[in-house]
Amino acid sequence: MDINIAGMTKTEKQLLNNLLQKYGANEVLECSKKVLEIERMERDYQFSYAFPAVKFVASNSVPKQLFHIVSELIEVANATQENQNRTDEEMADLLHSCETYFRIREREGVDVRHIFLKVIKKNIVRDYYLED
Repeated sequence: MDINIAGMTKTEKQLLNNLLQKYGANEVLECSKKVLEIERMERDYQFSYAFPAVKFVASNSVPKQLFHIVSELIEVANATQENQNRTDEEMADLLHSCETYFRIREREGVDVRHIFLKVIKKNIVRDYYLED
């Protein structure tokens, strides 16, 4: 099969033909869909926090916040012995504590949106997400 798509360089055409021969059209199509999904995600993804910032963003160190996250996780585990509403509340506390961690990392100059995009890309490749 020889593919000739307008706008493709000779090298790109050769690469695509090689991929088609080696893996077949269905496999190449599925891979192309994932690449397009990743490109769309990179372009359209709007990162935002669910909770307002807490005062500890300015004062906590990463190790201190990680310790707090562990303490929240223990509270979740204990809440499962009580009832679902209490578990839900403690899970929300855990999420808030994780968000605080990422705000601290932002304070340190880390591009948190980029971190989240890397995880999303990895999970797209793994087929973890529901279809739109």
